[in-house]
Amino acid sequence: MWRRPLGGEQTARAQGEGVGHDRGPELHREPDHGGDLSRAPRERRLRRDPEARRHTGHLLPQLQKGNVQVVPDYLAGIGDYLNTEANGPDAKPITSNSAEESLTAVQPLAEEVGVTLLTPAEATDQNGFFVTQDYASENELTTLSDLGALGEPITLAAAKDCPDREDCALGLESVYGISIEEVLPLGFGLAPTFQAVTDGEAELGQTGTTDGTLDAKGLVLLEDDKGIQPAQNLTPAVNSDWLGDHPDVEETLDELSGALTTEDLAALNLKVDQDREKPEDVAAAFLEEQGLI
Repeated sequence: MWRRPLGGEQTARAQGEGVGHDRGPELHREPDHGGDLSRAPRERRLRRDPEARRHTGHLLPQLQKGNVQVVPDYLAGIGDYLNTEANGPDAKPITSNSAEESLTAVQPLAEEVGVTLLTPAEATDQNGFFVTQDYASENELTTLSDLGALGEPITLAAAKDCPDREDCALGLESVYGISIEEVLPLGFGLAPTFQAVTDGEAELGQTGTTDGTLDAKGLVLLEDDKGIQPAQNLTPAVNSDWLGDHPDVEETLDELSGALTTEDLAALNLKVDQDREKPEDVAAAFLEEQGLI
C-alpha cells in the first residue's frame, strides 16, 4: 500500500515495534505574518514537510535518469521539493489545499526536469487529528472548527515537531482558534498517541487520514474544514521520455487514480496493518474489484 515514510524518532520506534504510520508513498511490503497565520493566504500557511521532500529527493533523480519509470508521490511533497530545488530553500510555497491549483503550479517545474505528473487521485494522506468517538458525540464535533468553537483548553498528542508546524499546532491555534494547552511529543500515529487520547491524557491526537485503525479504537477524525493541510493527493510521476514511448500508460494510471479514494486507501492499509495480509495480494484484489485487471 502507499504509505508515508517515517522520520527520525518515529523511524527508530517503528523499526523496533514493527509497526508505524508512514510519511510519503512507497509500496509497503511507508513568511512572517506577525504571528497571525489566519491573515496569510492559504498557501502561505502550509508548512513544507521536510520528510516528504526528503522522500521525493531519494526517488526523483532515479526517475529523471530513467532508472525507474513511474513513482507514486504525494502532490504537495513533490511540488515543494521541486520548488525549493528550483528557487531555493526560502522559496514561497506554490502548493495549497487544492489539488487542482497545486497540480497547475507544480506541473511546469516537473516538466523542466523531465517528469510528467498525471491525474491526482482523490486519495490523500494528510495529517489528521482525532478524538474519541465519545468526546465527539458528547460535544457534537465533526470538524476542527467545531473543536475551536468549543472554547476549551486542549492537550494534543502528536509528533515532536508539531508545535512549530503550520499544519499542526500553529495552524490549529491560528486558523481554528483551538487553544492548545500542551503538546505531548508521543509521535505521529503511534501507539502512545492513541493511548493518550483513549485514556483522556490528551483530547486530540495526530495521525494520517489513511489510518484505517481508528474506528476499532473508538476514535474518529475531525474534518480539516478550513484546509490547513496541503494537497497530498497520490499522483503518478512519470519519466516524460518513457511516457512518450508508452502513451497508453497514461490512460491506465488515470483509471487507477480515478478509482482510489482516501477511504479505499485506509481500508487497504487496514488489511495489511491489522489483518497482516500481503500488500501485493491486497493490491491485486482491489484492482480486480475495480475492474482494472
